[in-house]
Amino acid sequence: MRNLPPLNSLKAFEAAARLESMNKAADELCVTHGAISRQVSQLESWLDVRLFERAGRQVRLTPVGKTYQQALTSSLDWIERETERVLNAYRAPALGIVTTHTFANRWLMKRLPDFQQRHPDVDIRITLDQSRTRLGHDGIDVGIRMGRGPWPECDCLPLMNDRLIVVCSPALIEPHSSGMTLDAIQDFPLLHDQDPDAQWSRMIPALRANAKNGSGTRLASTDLVLTHAVQGQGMALVSERMAETELATGQLIQPVSESIELGQYHWLVAPLGQIDQPIISDFTHWLRKQTAELR
Repeated sequence: MRNLPPLNSLKAFEAAARLESMNKAADELCVTHGAISRQVSQLESWLDVRLFERAGRQVRLTPVGKTYQQALTSSLDWIERETERVLNAYRAPALGIVTTHTFANRWLMKRLPDFQQRHPDVDIRITLDQSRTRLGHDGIDVGIRMGRGPWPECDCLPLMNDRLIVVCSPALIEPHSSGMTLDAIQDFPLLHDQDPDAQWSRMIPALRANAKNGSGTRLASTDLVLTHAVQGQGMALVSERMAETELATGQLIQPVSESIELGQYHWLVAPLGQIDQPIISDFTHWLRKQTAELR
């Protein structure tokens, strides 16, 4: 008979230690903070060793706790990989993709049917997540990430460059359509994206010292910013790639020609060493062809 602690206690401790937070571990395992705390205490009692130093609500791993967490994480990762390998042998191939709502809605979904037609046996699962979801876990095989990559924790391939442009509904500036300037833009309502790379002060430096930079409507995603811009609710500073449909149909226009180059801003990311796996490789090659003219 194996001399092992309760499995639930191991899972609770590993999550809390890896995430450095009891609350985050509770969210990941879909239990309460109290349940995580009790399971960790149970494990410490079973081992008769302290794994966390506690100071109020703050917890910090002891040296023994850190070593134990690294061993547990490595072991659970191996079990997860082997479980996936066994499952994959008896089910249709699956590809889990994580990206933002904006990228999925405004770029990926309208192109994905082409990949599905070429690979009809692949079960595609898309997860929408703004955070750095752990690649290689929870069914996530690849991600499409926006930002200033590459990132050291994953394999990264540049997909396409981008730039920030000012857009608005034609109706918003109809009475003032001639001779629009960046200074004139400040007289209109400004729509604010939570993306730190898309702040108005980057386009109009004077706004850094102007209270107007903080006024206007603040929105949680570029998708919402573009929707409000189409409705004529203000000027938007957005990714040109994400606005391509509205610009092509005339729902949005560029009132000024100024832009901010972002360089390589859209990346395909995969777990280290996994990018040559057959399904991931098929998706990577397809996606690179889709973006060949955009790099």
